Amino acid sequence: MAKNDLTGQKIGQYLLIERIGEGNSAVVYRAQQTNAFNRDVAVKVMRPELFGNDDFAQRLEIEARTVAKLSHSNILRLIEYIAEDDTVSLVMDYLSGGSLTQQLKQGLLPLDRFDQIAGQIAAALDYAHERSIIHRDLKPQNVLLDESGNAYLCDFGIARLLNENIS
Repeated sequence: MAKNDLTGQKIGQYLLIERIGEGNSAVVYRAQQTNAFNRDVAVKVMRPELFGNDDFAQRLEIEARTVAKLSHSNILRLIEYIAEDDTVSLVMDYLSGGSLTQQLKQGLLPLDRFDQIAGQIAAALDYAHERSIIHRDLKPQNVLLDESGNAYLCDFGIARLLNENIS
């Protein structure tokens, strides 16, 4: 178990099952929602060493507010924002297809597959842009895939809000 690994712990109604990704500011876990839904979700947890960093906590809250306002079939859906005790987390849909980064490690994509993914992500970006949101971190790691291979844009953590008025 890695240092600061929260696997096996609960945040709200979510039991963290396994680490599935990480960045400089957060770790993402596959978790089990333990209430009546009993479903897998992804929980993005702010790194413990950033607790007390008001700038980061505010950025995560802005990300939550930004994503909560977006409703598009190719943007990863936010389920819940949790700020309790020393934990700040985003709960999102869990997609079992992994990331585009993982798929690209298997080799080049056939042209029709590339066209499908590019079209879905372009549609998600167009939708966000129409709402004055610029993603600013588009990379294969931030494109997730469901079990059918559909692409979803995620991680709006450094998105730029053209009107800067999210409330």
